[in-house]
Order: sequence, then structure tokens, then C-alpha cells
Amino acid sequence: MNTSKIEIIVQFDVVLIHADCPLINLHDITQLFKVLANTGVSIDLISFIPSRRTGSTLSFSTFSSDFSKVLRAIAQLKNQCGNMRIEVNGGYSKITLKGSRFLQETGIAAGFFNTILEIDSELMLVTATGNAIDVLVRTDELDKTVAALEQAFPETETVYPE
Repeated sequence: MNTSKIEIIVQFDVVLIHADCPLINLHDITQLFKVLANTGVSIDLISFIPSRRTGSTLSFSTFSSDFSKVLRAIAQLKNQCGNMRIEVNGGYSKITLKGSRFLQETGIAAGFFNTILEIDSELMLVTATGNAIDVLVRTDELDKTVAALEQAFPETETVYPE
């Protein structure tokens, strides 16, 4: 058995922003992130799915401490990107499953998603890198999701950063 550690990192008070547009392009995305940066919003997870046929979607997260800044930025964007529909929803938490084992072993992602499936937890946003999977879940599903991941990956350490 590999003894390298996997961490479960839990962060609370996450806001999910979803932008939808029939013809969203790099210019619109650049404008969106420029306005958010100028308003002082710190962006966390980003997922962009370009599509020329059905319209592209962009989702990203920030923390609820930036909620009022997000609303100000969106008000500015209404004039610049008129065809972009933006939704802002709170009540999420972020779970990160992270460790060097991701680079050394296969099957960790499969185990992660199987665990989520077994407990029927709804994932709102998923991003991944070479050594981590980040997901947003509704905060009311957080405890059962973390408990299931701790059981599926018993060698983990769960961290709740401030």
C-alpha cells in the first residue's frame, strides 16, 4: 500500500457564478475577468466549455466575502456583454482531494467519483489538475460527502483552513 498522503481540504461559503451566452467568446470572457479583477473579486475554480453550436458556458467560483463585489461587477457587465446571462448562487462548499499519489497511481479519480455516486451527492462544478480534484457541493451535502470520502480514502487527512 502506498503511504503517501492524500488530503481532503474543505472550504466554506463559496459562491458559484455561471455565465451563459449563445456566442460567448474570448473577448467576453476577458471583459468579464477584467471587470471582476478591477472590482477586487478573487476567482477560484474556472470551467469553460466552448461550443459554436449550442452556446458556450463559463462557470467559476469565489468566496461569499466577495459576493457584493461580484454583484457590482455584473452590473457593469450588463452594458458591455449584453448577450451574456449571468447567475450568481451561494450556499456551496469546496472540497479538494489532493496528493502526490494522483501522479503515481491510477484509479483515484474513479474511486472519488464512485464515492460521490454512491452517496448521491450533487456536484455543481468539477475541476482537476495533475494532483487534485476540486468540486463544489451544496453546503447541506458537505458533511455526508466528506465522511464518504474519508471512508473511501482512509489514509486521508481532512483539513479545514481558515
